[in-house]
Amino acid sequence: MIIPFMEKQHITTPLRNALLRLLRPIVKLLIKGEVSHSEFSEIAKESYVFVAHNDFTIPNRKKTFSRVAVLTGLSRKEVVRLLKGEDSTFASPKIQVNRAARVVTGWLNDSDFLDASGKPRRLTLRRGLSDDLSLTFADLVERYSGDITARAILDELTRLKIAGVEDKHYVCLEKPGYIPDMDAAESIDILFNCAGNLLRTGVFNITDTTGQEKRFQRQLTHFDIPQSIAGEFKAYSQQRSQELLLELDKWLAQKKTSDAHKTDSTVSSIGVGIYYFEDNDHEG
Repeated sequence: MIIPFMEKQHITTPLRNALLRLLRPIVKLLIKGEVSHSEFSEIAKESYVFVAHNDFTIPNRKKTFSRVAVLTGLSRKEVVRLLKGEDSTFASPKIQVNRAARVVTGWLNDSDFLDASGKPRRLTLRRGLSDDLSLTFADLVERYSGDITARAILDELTRLKIAGVEDKHYVCLEKPGYIPDMDAAESIDILFNCAGNLLRTGVFNITDTTGQEKRFQRQLTHFDIPQSIAGEFKAYSQQRSQELLLELDKWLAQKKTSDAHKTDSTVSSIGVGIYYFEDNDHEG
């Protein structure tokens, strides 16, 4: 039996208050983007059905529309529509790793594209443009972008001011990572990717019953800080955080390519925010 929301005050009041705090900035963004309440409600229904269908199965029992209906409070007819409807966006959300980001990560970590001091080299665009026999930007792109052309990647990196062309034939990395000057769509994608990772970590820490170690989730907060110190801390924390992320990125890249781990099974994605996240697909 699904107990009405307002009848479970002893359980849901903290959750309701947390949802209000979480949703208000999201709703502000939705209204600015002209997303109506009915459109948001449809998305919420799809999310309820997706989670109930995938994360609340009974072992050795077949998934049924009726069970999803019971768990979500939706009618069976509505569940069927959302699971089978051609207009439904019901699907497991997959993070599409940006090909340009892969290329930048390779440039920062692959020794074939680093100089003697371990920093990203200036790369010749392609072979035949100089006497330098080292691997070129085209080689870098071929190694890390899949089937995307070097020209397409270069156009994207220069558009975002992450890389620049020098003397017509050379490419230089101008930012210490994939940090684009984002348009609205890119900003929204990154915002909800980060928020989703944080929420997965928090929900895991609250709901896990298997006895696994809690995932790292920390936030530093101080109050009544003078404005001058706040500005200084903003710059200092940004610098140190960027240094930490680059160090962790390099560590992971080196571990990933070592022979000792090549036969291991894989996790979809891991990282820190500063909070540890782990995406095993089934965690919602």
